[in-house]
Formats: sequence, C-alpha cells, structure tokens
Amino acid sequence: MYADDLTAYPVGPEVQIICDRTNSYVPALLQFFQERDLVVSSEKSPVTLFTPQPNQARDHPQISINDTIVPLEKQPKILRVTHDTMYTFTPHCLIQAAKVRARNNLLKALAGTSWGQQKETLLLAYQALCRSVIDYAAPVWALVINDTTWRYLQTAQNEALGIATRCHKMSHADHLHVQTKLLPVKFHSELLAKQHWLSCYQSHHPCHHLTSLPASARNMKGTLMKFNNEVVPLSEESITD
Repeated sequence: MYADDLTAYPVGPEVQIICDRTNSYVPALLQFFQERDLVVSSEKSPVTLFTPQPNQARDHPQISINDTIVPLEKQPKILRVTHDTMYTFTPHCLIQAAKVRARNNLLKALAGTSWGQQKETLLLAYQALCRSVIDYAAPVWALVINDTTWRYLQTAQNEALGIATRCHKMSHADHLHVQTKLLPVKFHSELLAKQHWLSCYQSHHPCHHLTSLPASARNMKGTLMKFNNEVVPLSEESITD
C-alpha cells in the first residue's frame, strides 16, 4: 500500500484459482477501506494477469468489486514503473528512453554552438536530469530486459554523452564512455541491482527474508539470485553497506 493506492499480488499455477482467491479477499479489502473513510472505484481499479505463457496474454481475469467486473489493464503503472503482462519491462524502458531523449534537448541548450558549459558541468546535468530517469527502479527491470531494450536505453545515453563531449555522432560508444568516465547503461544498471541485493543481506533490511529463499526450480525470468556468486562472498565478509 502506498498513500491511498493498494496493489494485491495473488500468485498461483491456475488463473481460475487465483481469481477465486482474489474475489474471496475483496470483501475484507473493501471493509478495510471503508473503516478508513475511503471509497474503492471498480472503474479505476484495473486487473493485470502476469504470465510467461503467450497464449494467456489476452486473458481477462474475472475480478469483481461491488458486482462490477474490474477492467483489464495490460500495462499498469505502479510507483512510476510500467509493468506488462509478459513481464518484459520493454514498455517501461521505452518510456524512460523517450524521457531521456526529450531531456537531452536541455543539454543541447546548455552546450550551445558558439558558447556553452564545460563538459564536467554538462555531465553533472546529465546525471541529474537523464541518468536518474534510467536508473529508477533498476533492480526491478535490469534482470529481465532483452538486448534490444538495452540498446534503446544505451542509444539515449550515447546521445547525451555526445552532446556533453561534443563528439561526432558516429563516435563509438566505448570512446564516449572513456571520455566521460561513465559506465554503459547495462553495466551501471546491473551494478545498482547487485548493490541492492547486497544490502538485502543486512538483517534489518525489509527484503532480508528473500536472501534465504530456495532457488526456483524453473528460472523463466531473471532474479537477483543470479548475482549470488558475486554478492554472497561480500555478505560473508560483512561488506553490506
């Protein structure tokens, strides 16, 4: 729950079983909100089916609130992260890349043609205005997006770094990273995910219980456990801050 928004995540092997469990939980949920003088709108309460099966991507789980079927939303936005039915996070990354390209225009204005800020100032502006957009919730999506989606994000960063360094548009990405001393988007995002997973090993961390879960029998989507070979040795040395 966040402010007056709440998201419920029932999990199960069968869609119908999940629907039955959710519908049985709805009355208790409505009572919870009613006790706090909050009204639940069935029209504004979407339902999304997350599944790895393409043949289920168009299924509409029949969840009802006050005898009204909740509408289907294939790309819900939860805490500014755009999810999707197949959990690819491609829509989220495309939106973030578009935001970065739009903000690159601000860097162009700062750079100018016959005048402009120094490279260091432009890079600070990029990290504050653009890189922060890419980094948002990286531990959530960096584990599952494909190479094509990585290229969308990397292209947006390359454009910004080219503006800051005033390099030619055909300059290789490796040259831009050397000139700016910044990591490629994939390496940086995975580094944030590793840091988050390492912090989870702190006993007071809200996600500490995830570190003791057994590995999934079917690894259909990447999880933070993929970094165990790098993170676990550091946690054993108490390097978790």
